Amino acid sequence: MLPMRTFHTLRHSNTSAMIAMGMDIKDLQERLDHTSPTVTLNTYGHLYQEQKRDVNKRALNAWGASLRDFRDKACDNLLKIVDGGTSC
Repeated sequence: MLPMRTFHTLRHSNTSAMIAMGMDIKDLQERLDHTSPTVTLNTYGHLYQEQKRDVNKRALNAWGASLRDFRDKACDNLLKIVDGGTSC
């Protein structure tokens, strides 16, 4: 049998999911009927720190992929110019 969960637990789980999906703090504050975004951040701010780390990782990965694509295209163009070159 599943353990009993309170309404508060459900509310917190839903809020955590909304933050993970990227919901804006102001929209979340309004949804939760908090008096200000500060109240929301005081309660859920630690989850935004986790989201920030995830976004930073995704940005670095995308940047790395872009640099690899740029390097590969530059290498291909260089090989077209230089006779006999087979690798960069």
